[in-house]
Amino acid sequence: MLIGAEVHRRLQEAAGAEYAAEVPLKVTVPVPDDDPFAPGPAATLVIEGRADGIITGGTEYEPDYTIDEIKGVYRDVEAMEGPEAVHLAQAEMYAYMLSLDRSLPEISVRMTYVQLEVTMERKSVKIREDAVRRFTFHYTFEEIEARFRAIVDAYRKWVLFLVKHQRERAESVSEFPFPYEYRPGQKMIVREVYQAVEGRTKLFVQAPTGIGKTLAMLYPSVKAVGNGLADRIFYLTAKTVTANACEDGMRLMEERGLMFSYTKITAKEKMCPLTKMQCDPDHCPRAKGHFDRVNDALFELIRSERGISSEKIAACAEQNELCPYELSLDASLFTDVVIGDYNYAFDPRAYLRRYFAEGVKRDYILLIDEAHNLVDRARDCFSSEIMKEDLLEAKKLFKDDQRAARRLMKANRTMLAMKRTLEESPDKIHVYSEDEDLPVKLYDDLVSVREALSRYFDVHTDPENGEEKLEFFFKVCDFTDTWDAMGSGYRIYSGFTGGRDEVSPGALGTDKASGNFFLKLFCIHPAERLKERLNQVRSTVCFSATFLPINYYKELISGSTEERAIYVDSPFDPCKRRLFVARDVSTKYTRRTEEEYRKIADYLVKMVSQTTGNYMAFFPSHRFLKEVLDRLAPDSEENRASRPDFDLIWQKRVMKEEERQAFLQAFEAPGERSLLGLSVMGGVFSEGIDLTGEKLIGVAVVGTGLPQITKEGELIKAFFEDRGLNGFDYAYRFPGFNKVMQAAGRLIRTVDDYGVILLMDERFLYNQNRMLFPKEWRDARITSLAEVGSEIRDFWRYV
Repeated sequence: MLIGAEVHRRLQEAAGAEYAAEVPLKVTVPVPDDDPFAPGPAATLVIEGRADGIITGGTEYEPDYTIDEIKGVYRDVEAMEGPEAVHLAQAEMYAYMLSLDRSLPEISVRMTYVQLEVTMERKSVKIREDAVRRFTFHYTFEEIEARFRAIVDAYRKWVLFLVKHQRERAESVSEFPFPYEYRPGQKMIVREVYQAVEGRTKLFVQAPTGIGKTLAMLYPSVKAVGNGLADRIFYLTAKTVTANACEDGMRLMEERGLMFSYTKITAKEKMCPLTKMQCDPDHCPRAKGHFDRVNDALFELIRSERGISSEKIAACAEQNELCPYELSLDASLFTDVVIGDYNYAFDPRAYLRRYFAEGVKRDYILLIDEAHNLVDRARDCFSSEIMKEDLLEAKKLFKDDQRAARRLMKANRTMLAMKRTLEESPDKIHVYSEDEDLPVKLYDDLVSVREALSRYFDVHTDPENGEEKLEFFFKVCDFTDTWDAMGSGYRIYSGFTGGRDEVSPGALGTDKASGNFFLKLFCIHPAERLKERLNQVRSTVCFSATFLPINYYKELISGSTEERAIYVDSPFDPCKRRLFVARDVSTKYTRRTEEEYRKIADYLVKMVSQTTGNYMAFFPSHRFLKEVLDRLAPDSEENRASRPDFDLIWQKRVMKEEERQAFLQAFEAPGERSLLGLSVMGGVFSEGIDLTGEKLIGVAVVGTGLPQITKEGELIKAFFEDRGLNGFDYAYRFPGFNKVMQAAGRLIRTVDDYGVILLMDERFLYNQNRMLFPKEWRDARITSLAEVGSEIRDFWRYV
């Protein structure tokens, strides 16, 4: 947008005295009284805009007035055969407004296309004087009026539909009560969320599962939209199950009389009906002619459905041969709530530009569910890397373009120089300081590569190996865009892919390089990037059942520990849950012996043996799980085994969807024998699953959840230590303890749930860990292998 504004300014200043820049234009159009969506008699549409330029002084053969519309593009303007239809339509609207205002019998429209040159800085703009292309069209008043009427008539039903819906929405919201009698804690959440929206602030909410957080978030947000404080709600999730909870809440309120609409957006890969997703008209029959068919289907969909689920999108797309993903994006424009993944708001590669255009502030509400996941997700999406081997492969791919090949080889030579810095220590990484120039040189090289490839794709619209070429081009774009957005929260480092994942205690990997050499722009502190979006919207509410310590999340998400946060106490009866901490076991590396594995297995046997039911145990890793499994059921090769006293199932390293469902299905009904499921902390079964009532009556958490020591973990640790904070806490302890709380949280999901939680590691008794316990864990009882069986038995006797 900044570059576009600069292009406009330069051309306008050079245009001369007969050129008037940035001219506001406006017209009022009556709505026919017989329009089915007319909001009332004498209704009007007011259409206004700002023309880039108006040129006065025609010739004997040209009209006296010309509308000039300027567009900056990165494509070869000399290859253009004419203007883009949507660009021309915009200029024609201005031409009609001016003609009507000044009673002009004829008028001209000039489309001015400017080819932008990519500079090394990319934040400045270079206009090539020889790369400005103009297309001029002449119209009589009757012709331009017909063009204007055609566009307005086609658009009118859409805007009138929205006006009608907004009026109905406001009426339904005004007296709409909370759907149920408030549960403990819900009224507090409702009040705080509404005040946050009203005051344009951020809010962090720690609240237990099962109190109805989703509805308590949606209700005040709906009220705020109905009262005119906000325009739209974005309910952002990390997992499908929480998105489904939002849909359930919206359906419930609709059943109670609320006239609010929503669209659920599902990933393109999941919605695509093709075996292989290829989003172009030559390979996808739904892409071919999509825009010719979409309007009628879309209008019927939004007219007939308030709740537009993924299933309804798929059915409509199938019936009308449309792309379901694009249909869902279009439908979201006409609904009040958009439900989707974090990516659609934050990921630079996937965010919805129709809502979050750069620099444009909107009265939106962001409701971020399970927001403890946002830190790692943000680190991933705001980081980028490039591999030396990718450059060599790309040189082969683009061998038909000498300019691109030369620039790729230059970038490769720069990466080769980087690689040499690690030849003597290939097992390590190299963290670049600000005064080292090789990363800057590589960035400059890749900007040059990007410019060459942009020109290549302007000429070669369907090249050989096009998919691989585009994939590499997008990697280059992602890297250079990330560089441009980098701030103080980043570190730049290089290394080899085979040695960056783990750092064994007391060692640093192997003696020689393994894997591919890479340079990574690593986002350690994502708040600066997240704030770009958070500051664009009216209010953001982040909520989770495991938001402790809250200042850790406030710092990494918003950049400030001063943001308001509330802690909602658990309403659940503590007598229905007994929490034990084992004082005589540990998962420290130095204690991982046969004796320790055997003791942990004995703990699990004692937990399961006191009463028949379903139990789960969570481990720090698959390897640790396997060690304990071997003590519980030796020689087991499948993922199910039977002991004399109970049955066993366990999570495999790789599980197909049907295997995951089978694992969860085993807990659906308690059997005559106890069941113990073994899983991994932070895995697919430790978050986002609801095993309520008798489906789960006991959980064991083995270890404090500390992530394995990695090179990136050590970078995070050093980063926060440089800021005077406890780096170990930020890199390991806090993320690890969140996994513990998530795993333990599988037990108590509703007010009717009951059972035991067993924390198995003596380190849970350390002060720095006990300080992280939620309030509800203050009644934790210390136990040992000799005592735990009788203590659990006592609990079951009186529960």
